[in-house]
Amino acid sequence: MSKLPRQTVFLSKYFRSLRMLILFIKRKTNPKQFLLIMCVLASIFSAMSAVLLKWMVFHIEQAFFDENPYSVFPGFRSLTPIIGIGVSSFLILKVYKKNFVKGNDAIIYSMIKKHSNLPFSAMYSPLVTSSITVALGGSAGLESPLVASGSAIGSNLGRIAFLSQKDKTLLIGCGAAAAISTAFSAPIAGVLFSLEVLIIDLSLAALIPLLLAAIIGTLLSTVLLGDEVLLSFDNLQPFDYGRLPYYIVIGLLAGAASVYYTKMFHRLEAKFAQIHSATGKWLLGSLLLGALIFLFPQLFGDGYLFIKSITKNDNVVELPFYMQFTQNGWLLFAFTCLLLLFKVFATGFTVLGGGNGGSFAPSLFVGALVGFVVVKVSELAFGQTDLPVANFIVAGMGGVLSGIFYAPLTAIFLSAELTNGYPLFVPLMIVSATSYLFAKSFYPLSMELAKVKHKTMLHNFNRDHFLLSAMSLDRFVEIDYPSFDENMSIEKISEKIKMTTKMSYAILDKDRMYVGILTLNDLKNVLIGMEQDWHEAPVKDVMHKLEPLVISNSLATVLERFNNSELNEFPVVDDNGKWLGFVQEKHILELYRKEINLSVLSEL
Repeated sequence: MSKLPRQTVFLSKYFRSLRMLILFIKRKTNPKQFLLIMCVLASIFSAMSAVLLKWMVFHIEQAFFDENPYSVFPGFRSLTPIIGIGVSSFLILKVYKKNFVKGNDAIIYSMIKKHSNLPFSAMYSPLVTSSITVALGGSAGLESPLVASGSAIGSNLGRIAFLSQKDKTLLIGCGAAAAISTAFSAPIAGVLFSLEVLIIDLSLAALIPLLLAAIIGTLLSTVLLGDEVLLSFDNLQPFDYGRLPYYIVIGLLAGAASVYYTKMFHRLEAKFAQIHSATGKWLLGSLLLGALIFLFPQLFGDGYLFIKSITKNDNVVELPFYMQFTQNGWLLFAFTCLLLLFKVFATGFTVLGGGNGGSFAPSLFVGALVGFVVVKVSELAFGQTDLPVANFIVAGMGGVLSGIFYAPLTAIFLSAELTNGYPLFVPLMIVSATSYLFAKSFYPLSMELAKVKHKTMLHNFNRDHFLLSAMSLDRFVEIDYPSFDENMSIEKISEKIKMTTKMSYAILDKDRMYVGILTLNDLKNVLIGMEQDWHEAPVKDVMHKLEPLVISNSLATVLERFNNSELNEFPVVDDNGKWLGFVQEKHILELYRKEINLSVLSEL
C-alpha cells in the first residue's frame, strides 16, 4: 500500500483495522465471492458519500441563506461565490495538492496510467470542496465530485485487499455507478454511466456487480433522501407521434447547444490558462460569476430548482430587477435564451476559477432550456398553447447530456428514469441520437476523453486502445538482446552473433546510449557485397538510425509503430535515450488477446 497523505495519518489505525477485517474475509471466501463482497462494500460507501454530500450542501445553504439575517440584502447571493470558490481553491491547492482528483478524465487516466490507484484523500476531498462551491453559488454540478469520491472509495478498497488492476477498475466502476444512482435514483443510468463515460469493460462478470451497485445506490437514495431533494418529474404526457418533428428540432438544437458549450468551455480554459496566479484566477472567476448571478439569478448553484419550476410551466422565477415590471413574452423569451448562452460561462468561471464541480448538472440545465425555448417559440410565434412542456424539457435534457458527454444510452435512461417511467422512450432515443451525431461531427471526442487523449498521447481513443493503454510497455521489454559499441568492426560483430538466435542488435555509444539498430539480414547483405578490406569498418557506418520506442509510450502507440513498419521487434530506450532492450509485437498481441478473453473465461 502506498504511503497515506499527511492529513490522513490520524486515520491509519482505523485503516489498518479495516484491512485486517477485509483480508480475513478474503481468506474465508473464494475469489469470485470476495470480489462481489468488495463491490457491495464500495457501492454502500459510495452511496453514503452521495447522501453525505447532499446533507452538507443542505446545511451550508441553510446556514448562509435561511438563518443569516444579511441574506435578504440585494446582491447577497452574488457575493457568496467569492467565499465558496476561494475556500475550495485554497483546499485544493494548499491542503490536498497533487492528491486532488478533479473530473472524470482524471479517473480514466488513473485507470490507464496509474494501475487504477486513486489517492486516499480523494474519497472525501471532492465532497468537501464541491459542497462549499455549489452551496455558496458555484454554477456547477455535484455529480462529477460524487463520481470522483465513489471511484476513489472503490480504488482504495481494492488497494487494501491487494486486488489486481482489473478488479480495482471494476470497484471504481461500482463506486461511480452507485454515486450516479444515488444522486438521481436512476439505477440503469448509473450502470450505463460507468460503461459509457468511464469505459468500464462490459461483460457478464462485470455487469452483475455494477447492477448491484446501482440497486444499492437507488435504495439508499429513496430511503435517506426521498423525492423532495431529487430531480424528478411526474407531470409528463403520453408520447404523441404527431409531435415527432418537434423532437427532431429539439435534437438538432441540443446538438448545437452541446457544440456551443464545448467550444466556449475550451476557449475559457485557454484564457484561464494564461493566468498563472491562483489568486488571480479566483478573483476573476468569482467576480465574473457574481456579476452573472446578479444579472441572471437562475445561474446560482446547480439549477435543479429552476428546472423543476419551468417544467411545471411556471413563469421564470426570481426575475432580476430589470425584468420585474414587464410581462412581455418576447422579452421573457430573450431572457431565457441568454440564460442558455451564459450557463457555460457561469460553469467555466466556477470550475476554472478554483471551485470544484462538473458539467453534468449544467448540461441538464442547458438541455431543459433548449426544450423550453422550443415551447416558447411555438407559443409566441404560432399560438400553440397545448404543447407538453415537461416532455420537451426532459427531451432537451437528454439531448444535451448526450451531446456533451457522448453518452447517449446514459442520457436516454437517465431522462426516462427521472420521469418515473418510460412514456418518452422513443422521443428520447431520437433526440439523444440526433444530438450525439450532430456534436460528434464537430468534435470526435467528448471534452473529457479529449483530455485523456492529450495526457496519454493516443492518436485514437477507443475501447481497444483503452485496454492497451492500461498495460505498460516495461512488462514486454526483453533485455537478453546483444548490443555492440558503435565503433566495433563488422567482422567482430559477425563473429559474436554466432552465439545468439536473436535477429536484431542494438548499437550503442560508450555511455550505453542508443544510436541505431542492426539486423541479421542487414549484416548478411553487407558481408556478401563487401570487399575483404572493409571488414574492419565500424558498424556505425552500416547501421540504421531507427527511431526507438520510449518506455513511456502507450502500447497503442507502439502497435501503430509496428503497423507502419516491416519490423517485428523494436529497440526500447528510457526517457533519456539509454537502451533498455527490445520489444516484440507478438508478445503484446498475445497478452492483449488474453485480456480480451479473461471476461469470457470468468463467465464459464
